[in-house]
Amino acid sequence: MMKNLLKPIAVFIVLTALFTSCRKDDKLIDNTNSFDALMAKYKIKGQVFTINGATGGTIIGTGGSKITFPANALVNGDGSPFSGDATITIKEALKKSDWLTEGLSATTVNNILVSGGMLDIKVQRKDNGANLLPAPIMREPNQDPKAVIMGEVIKPRVKQQDLQLFLPDNTTSTPATDPPSAWTSASYYPFGNGTNSYIFQIPQFRWVNCDGLYNQPGVKTTIKVTPDLSAFAGASNIQAILVYRDINTVITLPPSPGFFQSYSNSIAEGSIADVICIGKTADGKILFKVMPAVTFTTNMNIAITPQVANATDVSAYLDSINN
Repeated sequence: MMKNLLKPIAVFIVLTALFTSCRKDDKLIDNTNSFDALMAKYKIKGQVFTINGATGGTIIGTGGSKITFPANALVNGDGSPFSGDATITIKEALKKSDWLTEGLSATTVNNILVSGGMLDIKVQRKDNGANLLPAPIMREPNQDPKAVIMGEVIKPRVKQQDLQLFLPDNTTSTPATDPPSAWTSASYYPFGNGTNSYIFQIPQFRWVNCDGLYNQPGVKTTIKVTPDLSAFAGASNIQAILVYRDINTVITLPPSPGFFQSYSNSIAEGSIADVICIGKTADGKILFKVMPAVTFTTNMNIAITPQVANATDVSAYLDSINN
């Protein structure tokens, strides 16, 4: 009798295991098309360091970016000197796939930029997490790199002599804590080049950018990208992006209701870039479309129809643009 009782129990356990296994497999299959999983794969990880405000110190990111804080370089939000331990969190956005997935742009409000690397720098008190600021003297242009907070990006894919510091453009509506939608040239002394690096002053925290201007001669125009999302009710996280292959430039177009548009007369006519639309369906799948090598013409309006895509294919594209 015991044997007869054990048989159905064993069958139940096996069936339960099989059902659970199928459920797990289904989840894995879903994850291959998951927008959130794709973004998590490419999301720039914050790197955390500790320095002392009184003595300063140097931190080096995994991408080789270096930031040197001199002694007494930090103040509290009320302007009082800070001499305790500070937590430094940096994000190194050094390649095109970083900029695309983070929503970053290499552009001013009237010109294309060629980027040598972008950094997000967050400095907080270690004891209570309150934000810290550069001391006032650190915000003044100074030709002595040892007297200021100094940054360095290595192996920039731009001629070092063409690089300069750019800071977020405060005339745009982008919140200061978000990735900037445009940059403006900063009047700080370029310290020049290391062996294979660009060295610059950091006058403020959060996003900073080392760029050169894309000086293509000719007329500039405005580019509009209109995604057709009629088949995807409830789609979200939609972005339209220009990916230049011949220069180190990605431009995430600012959104408007129903379309995305570059800043007025900021895109060089005749310049060539991939036009990308990426986003998320209502049930979390990846929406993606690439229109390769589009030559931009006067006031061009580009219609694009994204489709559900496999993460493997999207990853292959993201990896290819870094070459």
